[in-house]
Amino acid sequence: MDQGPDVSGGSSRPRVQTIVLVALGAAAVAVGIFGIPLGTVLLVGVWLLCPLLMMGMHGDHAHTPGSERSDHGDPAARES
Repeated sequence: MDQGPDVSGGSSRPRVQTIVLVALGAAAVAVGIFGIPLGTVLLVGVWLLCPLLMMGMHGDHAHTPGSERSDHGDPAARES
């Protein structure tokens, strides 16, 4: 029996596709109905996309118990 899509942490592809479709729909409404220039819509889209991409690339920087040492700025600490 099919229980529907797994939303408990499986693939995030359906979620990403939904977000992209909603964003494209909002852009189409902004340009078509409200007459906002396409360049403005694209610029705002890039501004909104940048923080999301940064979070995806850099992660949440959660510190685990073994990663609490601070030797980022001290070259001598890295050699030991």
